[in-house]
Amino acid sequence: MPIEKRGDILAKLFRWTARILSTLVITFALFMFVASAGFDDTGPNVGIVIFFLFMIPTMIALILAWRWEKKGGMVAIAGSICMGITVFFTAGSNQALAGIMIPSPFTISAVLYLLSWWRTNGISDNDG
Repeated sequence: MPIEKRGDILAKLFRWTARILSTLVITFALFMFVASAGFDDTGPNVGIVIFFLFMIPTMIALILAWRWEKKGGMVAIAGSICMGITVFFTAGSNQALAGIMIPSPFTISAVLYLLSWWRTNGISDNDG
């Protein structure tokens, strides 16, 4: 099988895996946001507010990555890094684990978008 054909199949696999995963992540995050907003009567927690300020642009970046894979993936990675740092400093216990696990679905989706972009554009750039 020629390298171009294999790259096209792999790029499509990365692209559609990223699209499905990002759709699931965004749906779950929005569901958790709506579900948690109605049941907290103690007022907004500063850590939660800052966390959602990073989560919302990251979700928008994942949506934009459907069209612009490189730009959306880069912004989503930056947003997930900020999200991880915020979770690390605001988590009560197991800070390192929470700081890695919570933003990891966003990061994985963004990396898949970037891999898809790289496989699509990298092959045509290397041909000469």
